[in-house]
Amino acid sequence: MKIAYIILAHKYPKQLGRLVSRLQTANTSFFIHIDGKTDRETYTQIVNQLQDIPSVYFVKRHKCFWGDFNIIKATLEAIKALFKSKVEFDYAILLSGQDYLIKSNSYLSDFLVKHQNQ
Repeated sequence: MKIAYIILAHKYPKQLGRLVSRLQTANTSFFIHIDGKTDRETYTQIVNQLQDIPSVYFVKRHKCFWGDFNIIKATLEAIKALFKSKVEFDYAILLSGQDYLIKSNSYLSDFLVKHQNQ
């Protein structure tokens, strides 16, 4: 089961790093959009902590405002990057950079396999 995570983030670099670390397996990829409004220091921290993970891809940035269409643009940009990358995946999951797991990776994979054709 190969999963591509699309993550829209704008702050809390350490939390984003923990999220990617917890989700990372041999069968996961990450397409990360960092809000264009994010300050340079935060942006640099995020990139520096994730740049050595080969399954992490950063996508073109858009300035996103709450409830604004640019959030959709950012999501579409990540989807476009996913397809352009030729990364194989069975599922794509959209997350916020402030989401965090309440179930294990194995639970999620088992759930997706169990409900695959429903």
